Amino acid sequence: MEERAVLETLPHSTQLSPQRGMPLGGETEAHQLGPGPHHAPQPGSSQPQPQDPGAHGHPLTPSLSPGPSTLSPGMANVSVSDAFSCYDPTIVGYRYVAVAWGSVVSVVGTVGNILTLLALVSEPGLRTGLNVLVANLALADLLYCTGLQPFSVDSYLWLHWRAGATACQAFGLLLFVANATSVLTLCLVAISRYLLIAGSPRSARLFARRRVALAAAGATWAVALVSFAPLWPVYGFVPKVCTCSFHRERSRPYSTVLLGLYFIVGLGCVGAFYFLIYRRVRATAQALRRYQRSLRGGQAGVPGQYHEMESGTDTGITQSSSDAATGHSAVQQSCAVAPPPRPREPGAGGGKEAAGVTRMCFAVFAVFVLSYAPFLAVTAGDARAVAPTGLHMAAAQLTWLNSCINPLLYAVMNRRFRHAYRTLLQAGPRRLCGLWGA
Repeated sequence: MEERAVLETLPHSTQLSPQRGMPLGGETEAHQLGPGPHHAPQPGSSQPQPQDPGAHGHPLTPSLSPGPSTLSPGMANVSVSDAFSCYDPTIVGYRYVAVAWGSVVSVVGTVGNILTLLALVSEPGLRTGLNVLVANLALADLLYCTGLQPFSVDSYLWLHWRAGATACQAFGLLLFVANATSVLTLCLVAISRYLLIAGSPRSARLFARRRVALAAAGATWAVALVSFAPLWPVYGFVPKVCTCSFHRERSRPYSTVLLGLYFIVGLGCVGAFYFLIYRRVRATAQALRRYQRSLRGGQAGVPGQYHEMESGTDTGITQSSSDAATGHSAVQQSCAVAPPPRPREPGAGGGKEAAGVTRMCFAVFAVFVLSYAPFLAVTAGDARAVAPTGLHMAAAQLTWLNSCINPLLYAVMNRRFRHAYRTLLQAGPRRLCGLWGA
């Protein structure tokens, strides 16, 4: 009865919908909660008075905090909630940590990925087929750090999504397109490295052709967009992570299958290819050691020679014709797992640089997996949404690391990238203007 009496004190145009607690007449929140002076009850009237805001700690006027506002305790089922608010008392102080971390990711990722793209253009030794895929990865990271991350920082600062419903849908779509493109590109990098080592000479040259690599890179964006575009109607704000994503329940089972294909099957295939690369390189190294031991035993021969193409991965061991003449058939059989020698292309380094390139590619993959594993584990393990909001947010913010860390890995693990970064930073605006004019 109390609930009904309070509702009767409100103007007819501002009656609350029992479904969402929103005005049926479309008035602002200030009007739907505050009756205004011209609706004040007459003196001596028996009409019930609004409850004292301090009586129960639930004011009739909207709270200044970003969190949801409610009416009196008797009207708890008619709460006025904001669908774009992620306010939670437990993360009010923590949000500043998220804002600081998100700002660092946005700045470092933007600068680092722009430097990576400029390095790939300006350094002749980096203009290879494999590095077209590296550029594609940098573009996906740049999209997130420059175009999406500032919105995430803003939503954490205000604990509220302020850009509107359509922008929220666009954010969710672009977020998953960028992530899916990264996964597909990592798959192509792993496949190209494996073909370079274990494939035939013809297949090993596949990704060495820049036109093929460009077509493959373009296909990753097309496949990612086609995959996640059907979820457009269910993209919305997710308070648990204070960002826009697809609705967990309404998107099933399509989203479950999609994420399984990308994050389990896709990343699993990447890991499998790197494991095969490791086995191949290990077998070749063992064969080389056996051959060298045979030489130290007094047999004639010429030591094995490593060859690699364009990106620097070791492809095998070649032996001179004099080895066959002296009867090193056992050694040749042990080395038969290695593909035939392939000619060097411009930009190829030595054996050490070859191993470094493969290690760098694996490090990029490993960081991607490690940054997403906690978030996937928390999301999958908290089906009933009982885990603390701070845990969900911390796991989601760890995924931001993946978008800004790759340029640092390139600088630490590859001397060509390191040299290109140093040249660009030392040249400053003059070099950038020269590239623009060219």
